[in-house]
Amino acid sequence: MPILGLVLAVAALALPAPAYADLDGDGVPPEGGDCDDLRAEVFPGAPEICDGLDNDCDGEVPLDETDEDGDGWRRCAGDCDDIEASVHPHADEGCDGVDSDCDGTLAPSEVDEDADGQAPCAGDCDDTLRGVRVGALEQCDEADNDCDGEVDEGCTTAGGDDDDAASGGCTTRGCGWSVSPKAASLLACAVPAAGLFRRRRRSPH
Repeated sequence: MPILGLVLAVAALALPAPAYADLDGDGVPPEGGDCDDLRAEVFPGAPEICDGLDNDCDGEVPLDETDEDGDGWRRCAGDCDDIEASVHPHADEGCDGVDSDCDGTLAPSEVDEDADGQAPCAGDCDDTLRGVRVGALEQCDEADNDCDGEVDEGCTTAGGDDDDAASGGCTTRGCGWSVSPKAASLLACAVPAAGLFRRRRRSPH
């Protein structure tokens, strides 16, 4: 029996090693550490690519390969805000002051140049003047302050009518208002008016 056992042991050593299946053909079978034997790009030591997979079988997926907002774009693929689903490459730009399409720039119509809280895409009809925006108070300054398409509507002059306002006359509503684009000329109107009031106060009757 001892001789028979020795013969069997020698015979076992002579047999070829069992072949392990390598279904994806990447050269590494599961027994060799391949954590996904159906993907050739996944095996120990493989380079990480932007696919959301643990390519190198180290048990971790790189943070920039996750898609936190579920918009179908990963940070490694160019998503510049992975918290907001409306922000990703090729997204439509909205009037919100956000680089929605992740191209590194804002659409000109989204830029609030005069810092009045309203961009042209939101209706600001003159983004060089802070006193001009949708909802602003209309003044008699030959500007469409409230962006309704009309200039100086409802204005009257200190001693005339609407036609005087259109021709540059001093307005009772607008004189001296610092928010006016033509505040200097309005203030000039206010000075003589103030003088007139002083002269009236000096009158004994």
